[in-house]
Amino acid sequence: MTTEHDKLLPSLISLPKLDLKSLPKNLKYVYLGDDETPPVIISGVLKLDQEEKLVRVLREHREAFRWTLADLKGLSPTLCTHTITLE
Repeated sequence: MTTEHDKLLPSLISLPKLDLKSLPKNLKYVYLGDDETPPVIISGVLKLDQEEKLVRVLREHREAFRWTLADLKGLSPTLCTHTITLE
């Protein structure tokens, strides 16, 4: 029997489908990988050379970001989830 925990894959293997929201004008999305994934939010007022340098550093350290519970090593999803019982 497979559980929800068994289905969780680290984001470097399989990034979940994300629903990106609109951002204020002073912020923007940039993507660290191919096919517009994974997104990070940066300042929208950076100069082009500043943005390029920032994105380069973020890409170099991409493994530092956590997009899914599976990325948090040693942390069981059963400790991070909760249920709300409705009548």
